[in-house]
Amino acid sequence: PPPPSPSPPPPSPSPPPPSPSPPPTPPPPSSPPPLPPHMPGITGDPHLKGGDGDLTDFKGEDNTVYNVLSARNFSVNVLFWHDVFPMSHKLVEGSFMKQAFITVRSNRGKLVYATYGADDPTTAAITKAKDSGTQVLHPTPKGAIDGSVKIDNIDVSFVAGNVRTNNNELRVSNGEWRVAVKSMPYPPYNPWVFRKADARLAQYVKDGAGKTRVDVRIGPIGGLRLKPVAPHGLLGQTYDGDGIAVDGAMDDYHGEYVVTTAMGEGAIEGAPSDYAIERATPFSTLFTYSRFDAKSALPRDVSKLTGLKRRVPTSEIPEMAGAVNDRVSLPEGIGADPAH
Repeated sequence: PPPPSPSPPPPSPSPPPPSPSPPPTPPPPSSPPPLPPHMPGITGDPHLKGGDGDLTDFKGEDNTVYNVLSARNFSVNVLFWHDVFPMSHKLVEGSFMKQAFITVRSNRGKLVYATYGADDPTTAAITKAKDSGTQVLHPTPKGAIDGSVKIDNIDVSFVAGNVRTNNNELRVSNGEWRVAVKSMPYPPYNPWVFRKADARLAQYVKDGAGKTRVDVRIGPIGGLRLKPVAPHGLLGQTYDGDGIAVDGAMDDYHGEYVVTTAMGEGAIEGAPSDYAIERATPFSTLFTYSRFDAKSALPRDVSKLTGLKRRVPTSEIPEMAGAVNDRVSLPEGIGADPAH
Protein backbone atom coordinates (compact mmCIF):
# COMPACT_ATOMS: atom_id res chain seq x y z
CA PRO A 1 0.00 0.00 0.00
CA PRO A 2 1.18 3.55 -0.61
CA PRO A 3 2.83 5.23 2.33
CA PRO A 4 0.60 7.53 4.31
CA SER A 5 0.67 11.18 3.34
CA PRO A 6 2.83 13.28 5.61
CA SER A 7 1.00 15.35 8.12
CA PRO A 8 0.67 18.98 7.09
CA PRO A 9 3.12 21.26 8.81
CA PRO A 10 1.78 23.01 11.84
CA PRO A 11 0.42 26.47 11.09
CA SER A 12 2.86 29.28 11.43
CA PRO A 13 2.39 31.22 14.62
CA SER A 14 0.40 34.38 14.22
CA PRO A 15 2.57 37.44 14.03
CA PRO A 16 2.59 39.45 17.23
CA PRO A 17 0.18 42.34 17.26
CA PRO A 18 1.80 45.52 16.10
CA SER A 19 3.15 47.73 18.82
CA PRO A 20 0.93 50.69 19.46
CA SER A 21 2.08 53.71 17.54
CA PRO A 22 3.65 56.35 19.72
CA PRO A 23 1.46 59.37 20.13
CA PRO A 24 2.21 62.02 17.55
CA THR A 25 4.64 64.65 18.68
CA PRO A 26 2.69 67.81 19.33
CA PRO A 27 3.71 70.66 17.09
CA PRO A 28 5.77 73.34 18.78
CA PRO A 29 3.74 76.30 19.95
CA SER A 30 3.41 78.84 17.23
CA SER A 31 5.10 82.16 17.67
CA PRO A 32 3.21 85.40 17.15
CA PRO A 33 2.71 85.98 13.41
CA PRO A 34 5.39 88.25 12.00
CA LEU A 35 4.44 91.76 11.05
CA PRO A 36 5.33 93.23 7.68
CA PRO A 37 8.92 94.53 7.90
CA HIS A 38 8.06 98.14 7.14
CA MET A 39 4.48 98.96 8.03
CA PRO A 40 3.51 102.57 7.66
CA GLY A 41 2.54 104.42 10.80
CA ILE A 42 3.42 107.38 13.03
CA THR A 43 7.11 107.66 13.74
CA GLY A 44 9.71 110.13 14.86
CA ASP A 45 8.95 113.80 15.23
CA PRO A 46 5.85 112.55 14.40
CA HIS A 47 5.42 111.76 10.73
CA LEU A 48 2.18 110.06 9.71
CA LYS A 49 2.04 107.49 6.94
CA GLY A 50 -1.52 106.56 6.07
CA GLY A 51 -3.31 103.52 4.72
CA ASP A 52 -3.03 104.75 1.12
CA GLY A 53 0.48 106.11 1.62
CA ASP A 54 -0.85 109.49 2.78
CA LEU A 55 1.86 111.76 4.22
CA THR A 56 1.62 114.50 6.82
CA ASP A 57 3.32 115.70 10.01
CA PHE A 58 1.51 116.07 13.31
CA LYS A 59 3.21 117.82 16.23
CA GLY A 60 0.32 117.60 18.66
CA GLU A 61 -0.13 119.70 21.77
CA ASP A 62 2.27 119.08 24.64
CA ASN A 63 1.33 116.30 27.09
CA THR A 64 -1.82 115.51 25.11
CA VAL A 65 -3.36 112.16 24.19
CA TYR A 66 -4.79 111.72 20.68
CA ASN A 67 -6.67 108.87 19.08
CA VAL A 68 -4.86 107.35 16.09
CA LEU A 69 -7.23 104.41 15.42
CA SER A 70 -10.88 104.04 16.31
CA ALA A 71 -12.57 100.96 14.87
CA ARG A 72 -15.46 98.97 16.23
CA ASN A 73 -14.15 97.24 19.39
CA PHE A 74 -10.56 98.44 18.82
CA SER A 75 -9.04 101.78 19.88
CA VAL A 76 -5.48 103.14 20.01
CA ASN A 77 -4.56 106.40 21.78
CA VAL A 78 -1.08 107.93 21.94
CA LEU A 79 0.54 110.50 24.24
CA PHE A 80 2.38 113.34 22.44
CA TRP A 81 5.20 115.13 24.28
CA HIS A 82 7.12 118.26 23.27
CA ASP A 83 10.91 118.24 23.50
CA VAL A 84 14.11 119.63 21.98
CA PHE A 85 16.50 117.10 20.48
CA PRO A 86 19.43 116.82 18.07
CA MET A 87 18.96 115.51 14.56
CA SER A 88 22.03 115.21 12.40
CA HIS A 89 23.61 118.71 12.31
CA LYS A 90 20.64 120.59 13.74
CA LEU A 91 18.46 120.92 16.79
CA VAL A 92 14.71 120.39 16.55
CA GLU A 93 12.06 121.85 18.81
CA GLY A 94 9.37 119.33 18.13
CA SER A 95 7.60 116.39 19.71
CA PHE A 96 7.66 112.65 20.15
CA MET A 97 5.15 109.99 21.10
CA LYS A 98 5.80 108.67 24.58
CA GLN A 99 3.10 106.09 25.38
CA ALA A 100 0.31 104.11 23.73
CA PHE A 101 -3.01 103.21 25.36
CA ILE A 102 -4.90 100.38 23.64
CA THR A 103 -8.50 99.36 24.37
CA VAL A 104 -10.00 96.23 22.80
CA ARG A 105 -13.35 94.54 23.38
CA SER A 106 -13.30 90.79 22.82
CA ASN A 107 -15.87 88.75 20.93
CA ARG A 108 -17.27 87.74 24.33
CA GLY A 109 -17.61 91.30 25.54
CA LYS A 110 -14.49 91.53 27.73
CA LEU A 111 -12.71 94.88 27.78
CA VAL A 112 -8.92 94.59 27.67
CA TYR A 113 -6.49 97.46 28.20
CA ALA A 114 -2.83 97.35 27.16
CA THR A 115 -0.20 100.07 27.51
CA TYR A 116 3.45 100.50 26.62
CA GLY A 117 5.57 103.60 27.08
CA ALA A 118 9.02 105.00 26.49
CA ASP A 119 9.67 105.78 30.15
CA ASP A 120 9.93 102.05 30.91
CA PRO A 121 10.63 100.24 27.63
CA THR A 122 11.34 96.94 29.41
CA THR A 123 7.75 96.25 30.50
CA ALA A 124 4.24 96.44 29.11
CA ALA A 125 1.01 96.08 31.06
CA ILE A 126 -2.33 94.46 30.30
CA THR A 127 -5.53 94.69 32.35
CA LYS A 128 -8.98 93.13 31.97
CA ALA A 129 -11.92 95.25 33.03
CA LYS A 130 -13.46 94.19 36.36
CA ASP A 131 -10.32 92.21 37.27
CA SER A 132 -8.42 93.13 40.39
CA GLY A 133 -4.91 93.14 38.98
CA THR A 134 -2.70 94.12 36.09
CA GLN A 135 -0.47 91.61 34.33
CA VAL A 136 3.01 92.92 33.58
CA LEU A 137 4.63 91.57 30.44
CA HIS A 138 8.37 91.26 29.95
CA PRO A 139 9.88 91.05 26.48
CA THR A 140 10.83 87.65 25.14
CA PRO A 141 13.15 86.82 22.25
CA LYS A 142 11.63 86.81 18.81
CA GLY A 143 9.75 83.56 18.26
CA ALA A 144 9.16 82.89 21.95
CA ILE A 145 5.64 82.72 23.31
CA ASP A 146 6.24 83.27 27.03
CA GLY A 147 5.48 86.97 26.69
CA SER A 148 2.14 86.31 25.00
CA VAL A 149 -1.39 86.54 26.36
CA LYS A 150 -4.63 85.41 24.70
CA ILE A 151 -8.03 86.59 25.90
CA ASP A 152 -10.85 85.26 23.72
CA ASN A 153 -10.03 86.57 20.22
CA ILE A 154 -7.46 89.10 21.48
CA ASP A 155 -3.76 88.30 21.11
CA VAL A 156 -1.10 90.27 22.96
CA SER A 157 2.63 89.68 22.59
CA PHE A 158 5.69 91.57 23.80
CA VAL A 159 8.74 90.83 21.68
CA ALA A 160 12.31 91.71 22.62
CA GLY A 161 14.33 93.90 20.31
CA ASN A 162 17.92 95.07 20.50
CA VAL A 163 19.27 94.46 24.01
CA ARG A 164 21.37 97.63 24.01
CA THR A 165 18.64 100.01 22.87
CA ASN A 166 15.62 98.26 24.47
CA ASN A 167 13.57 98.73 21.29
CA ASN A 168 11.02 96.12 22.33
CA GLU A 169 7.65 95.87 20.60
CA LEU A 170 4.14 95.38 21.97
CA ARG A 171 1.71 93.81 19.51
CA VAL A 172 -2.06 93.60 19.97
CA SER A 173 -4.61 92.15 17.53
CA ASN A 174 -8.21 90.94 17.50
CA GLY A 175 -8.46 89.18 14.15
CA GLU A 176 -9.58 92.34 12.36
CA TRP A 177 -7.06 95.00 13.43
CA ARG A 178 -3.52 94.99 14.76
CA VAL A 179 -1.23 97.55 16.33
CA ALA A 180 2.50 97.45 16.96
CA VAL A 181 4.12 99.86 19.44
CA LYS A 182 7.91 99.93 19.42
CA SER A 183 10.29 101.82 21.69
CA MET A 184 13.11 103.65 19.93
CA PRO A 185 15.98 105.88 21.05
CA TYR A 186 15.99 109.58 20.29
CA PRO A 187 17.85 110.43 17.06
CA PRO A 188 21.61 109.87 17.35
CA TYR A 189 23.97 112.82 17.30
CA ASN A 190 27.65 113.58 16.78
CA PRO A 191 29.06 115.39 19.85
CA TRP A 192 31.71 116.99 17.65
CA VAL A 193 29.03 118.84 15.69
CA PHE A 194 27.71 120.44 18.88
CA ARG A 195 31.07 121.08 20.56
CA LYS A 196 30.64 124.86 20.30
CA ALA A 197 26.99 124.93 21.34
CA ASP A 198 26.06 127.16 24.25
CA ALA A 199 25.34 125.53 27.60
CA ARG A 200 21.57 125.41 27.09
CA LEU A 201 21.77 123.67 23.72
CA ALA A 202 24.54 121.39 24.92
CA GLN A 203 22.29 120.23 27.75
CA TYR A 204 19.50 119.39 25.28
CA VAL A 205 21.96 117.27 23.33
CA LYS A 206 23.18 115.51 26.46
CA ASP A 207 19.67 114.85 27.76
CA GLY A 208 18.44 113.51 24.44
CA ALA A 209 21.14 110.85 24.37
CA GLY A 210 19.39 108.86 27.08
CA LYS A 211 15.77 109.28 26.06
CA THR A 212 13.38 106.99 24.22
CA ARG A 213 10.16 107.44 22.26
CA VAL A 214 7.60 105.06 20.76
CA ASP A 215 6.63 104.50 17.14
CA VAL A 216 3.16 103.18 16.28
CA ARG A 217 1.94 101.12 13.32
CA ILE A 218 -1.62 99.97 12.69
CA GLY A 219 -3.39 97.99 10.01
CA PRO A 220 -6.27 95.65 9.17
CA ILE A 221 -5.84 91.89 9.18
CA GLY A 222 -6.85 90.44 5.84
CA GLY A 223 -9.00 92.54 3.56
CA LEU A 224 -10.11 95.96 4.72
CA ARG A 225 -13.73 95.88 5.88
CA LEU A 226 -15.51 99.23 5.64
CA LYS A 227 -19.03 97.98 6.41
CA PRO A 228 -20.86 98.41 8.64
CA VAL A 229 -18.29 100.57 10.46
CA ALA A 230 -15.41 102.33 8.68
CA PRO A 231 -12.44 103.22 10.93
CA HIS A 232 -11.39 106.69 12.01
CA GLY A 233 -8.74 108.45 14.09
CA LEU A 234 -5.67 110.32 12.89
CA LEU A 235 -4.45 107.19 11.08
CA GLY A 236 -7.57 105.05 10.95
CA GLN A 237 -9.44 107.46 8.68
CA THR A 238 -6.83 106.91 5.94
CA TYR A 239 -8.17 103.36 5.57
CA ASP A 240 -11.04 104.53 3.39
CA GLY A 241 -10.61 102.04 0.55
CA ASP A 242 -10.38 104.61 -2.27
CA GLY A 243 -6.71 104.21 -3.22
CA ILE A 244 -6.21 107.98 -3.01
CA ALA A 245 -3.45 109.35 -0.78
CA VAL A 246 -4.09 112.76 0.77
CA ASP A 247 -0.92 114.62 1.75
CA GLY A 248 -1.19 117.31 4.40
CA ALA A 249 1.06 119.89 6.05
CA MET A 250 4.74 118.98 6.34
CA ASP A 251 7.41 120.64 8.47
CA ASP A 252 10.41 122.38 6.92
CA TYR A 253 13.67 120.97 8.31
CA HIS A 254 16.02 123.46 6.67
CA GLY A 255 18.32 125.44 8.93
CA GLU A 256 20.28 124.64 12.07
CA TYR A 257 17.37 125.16 14.47
CA VAL A 258 13.96 123.81 13.49
CA VAL A 259 10.63 124.48 15.18
CA THR A 260 7.91 122.10 14.00
CA THR A 261 4.34 123.37 13.65
CA ALA A 262 2.42 121.05 11.28
CA MET A 263 -0.75 119.50 12.71
CA GLY A 264 -1.96 117.38 9.81
CA GLU A 265 -3.69 120.30 8.10
CA GLY A 266 -5.33 119.26 4.85
CA ALA A 267 -5.02 115.53 5.52
CA ILE A 268 -7.43 114.97 8.41
CA GLU A 269 -11.11 115.60 8.92
CA GLY A 270 -12.00 118.37 11.33
CA ALA A 271 -9.47 119.97 13.70
CA PRO A 272 -6.66 118.35 15.72
CA SER A 273 -8.63 118.98 18.91
CA ASP A 274 -11.37 116.68 17.58
CA TYR A 275 -9.02 113.73 18.19
CA ALA A 276 -7.89 114.72 21.70
CA ILE A 277 -8.65 112.38 24.61
CA GLU A 278 -9.15 113.50 28.20
CA ARG A 279 -5.68 113.33 29.77
CA ALA A 280 -7.02 111.85 33.01
CA THR A 281 -8.59 108.91 31.13
CA PRO A 282 -6.04 107.94 28.44
CA PHE A 283 -7.82 104.67 27.58
CA SER A 284 -11.07 106.48 26.81
CA THR A 285 -12.70 105.69 23.47
CA LEU A 286 -14.66 108.95 23.41
CA PHE A 287 -13.83 111.70 20.92
CA THR A 288 -15.55 113.43 18.01
CA TYR A 289 -15.05 110.63 15.46
CA SER A 290 -15.20 107.62 17.78
CA ARG A 291 -16.17 104.33 16.12
CA PHE A 292 -15.63 102.00 19.10
CA ASP A 293 -19.34 101.56 19.88
CA ALA A 294 -20.72 102.56 16.48
CA LYS A 295 -23.31 100.42 14.73
CA SER A 296 -22.64 101.99 11.32
CA ALA A 297 -20.28 104.65 9.97
CA LEU A 298 -19.16 105.66 6.48
CA PRO A 299 -15.55 106.33 5.47
CA ARG A 300 -14.38 109.93 5.55
CA ASP A 301 -15.37 112.24 2.68
CA VAL A 302 -12.05 112.84 0.91
CA SER A 303 -13.60 115.54 -1.30
CA LYS A 304 -13.76 117.82 1.73
CA LEU A 305 -10.03 117.55 2.46
CA THR A 306 -7.78 120.31 1.12
CA GLY A 307 -4.52 118.36 0.97
CA LEU A 308 -2.76 117.16 -2.17
CA LYS A 309 -4.59 114.12 -3.57
CA ARG A 310 -2.80 111.49 -5.62
CA ARG A 311 -3.92 108.14 -6.97
CA VAL A 312 -1.81 105.30 -5.55
CA PRO A 313 -1.23 102.06 -7.51
CA THR A 314 -2.57 99.03 -5.66
CA SER A 315 0.93 97.56 -5.44
CA GLU A 316 2.09 100.60 -3.46
CA ILE A 317 -0.70 100.64 -0.87
CA PRO A 318 0.93 99.64 2.45
CA GLU A 319 -0.40 96.95 4.77
CA MET A 320 -0.24 99.12 7.86
CA ALA A 321 -0.36 102.82 8.54
CA GLY A 322 1.78 104.37 11.21
CA ALA A 323 3.37 107.23 13.02
CA VAL A 324 7.14 107.46 13.14
CA ASN A 325 9.69 109.86 14.53
CA ASP A 326 11.86 111.57 11.91
CA ARG A 327 11.94 108.72 9.45
CA VAL A 328 9.18 106.97 7.53
CA SER A 329 9.71 103.65 5.82
CA LEU A 330 7.01 102.16 3.64
CA PRO A 331 6.32 98.50 3.08
CA GLU A 332 5.23 96.61 0.09
CA GLY A 333 1.61 95.90 0.88
CA ILE A 334 -1.76 94.73 -0.22
CA GLY A 335 -4.57 96.90 -1.43
CA ALA A 336 -7.80 97.49 0.41
CA ASP A 337 -10.92 95.73 -0.73
CA PRO A 338 -13.64 98.39 -0.89
CA ALA A 339 -16.32 95.78 -1.47
CA HIS A 340 -16.27 94.63 2.17
